[in-house]
Amino acid sequence: MTPEPNDPAVAPTMVVRDAPPRDPVPLSERVRERVQARIRAFVEGGGDDPAGLREAARALDLLPLEATGDGGRWLGVRPTADVVSFAPGAPHDVAEVEDPWRRAAALARASERYPELDDLVPPAPLSARVCPRCLGAGRIRLGGRDVPCVCGGLGWIPPVSDAPAREGEQRVARRSRRKREG
Repeated sequence: MTPEPNDPAVAPTMVVRDAPPRDPVPLSERVRERVQARIRAFVEGGGDDPAGLREAARALDLLPLEATGDGGRWLGVRPTADVVSFAPGAPHDVAEVEDPWRRAAALARASERYPELDDLVPPAPLSARVCPRCLGAGRIRLGGRDVPCVCGGLGWIPPVSDAPAREGEQRVARRSRRKREG
């Protein structure tokens, strides 16, 4: 029995034309290869290396991204896309950056220098707020130059924690209860 052409029980067949071809190499593998190539180029590159980053990059298998401003430490990204904090000199005292906003901001700033890192910058979480300083652009004009905004170049800032609001509500409820009781 052939279904009627307008029968709602029959799902229509959708034909997609001019769809972009699928990339046979997964994103993670492409990014890993690109980061690994950047690490090799950095380690084998010439020129000054006053902070001793080449040896750290070689020993830790990472691409240095930026100084943290915290006691000479740096942030770097590994081919696995892990962002770590490290000391350029041995022992390197490596620590994974766990704060998702800090990770995203470091990758966003570094993607200006290393465009392939842009694929690692996550989208803003639904609960994030648009940065009030740059209005979502990620850049501001300072001294006649465009520079990354205080939001880390993301255009968004992390969501505000609900914990202080809950604590405030609980304090108000306790006061109200005490007043009623007496």
